[in-house]
Amino acid sequence: MELEVRSANENDAEAVSRVILAALRESKVKDYSQDIIARVEQNFSPSAVLALLRRRKVCGHA
Repeated sequence: MELEVRSANENDAEAVSRVILAALRESKVKDYSQDIIARVEQNFSPSAVLALLRRRKVCGHA
């Protein structure tokens, strides 16, 4: 399998959001109520991830 590591860009916001939200829902369901998870999810919506990508470098190598 070939792997490419690159910086995330604005076109990746929706996919990044999906990965974060899936991980959140699967890994935190036993630790937090659905209300808390729903509030945290708002921080990682596609539009929120896009705003983060526009403000800072998310991944990459020097």
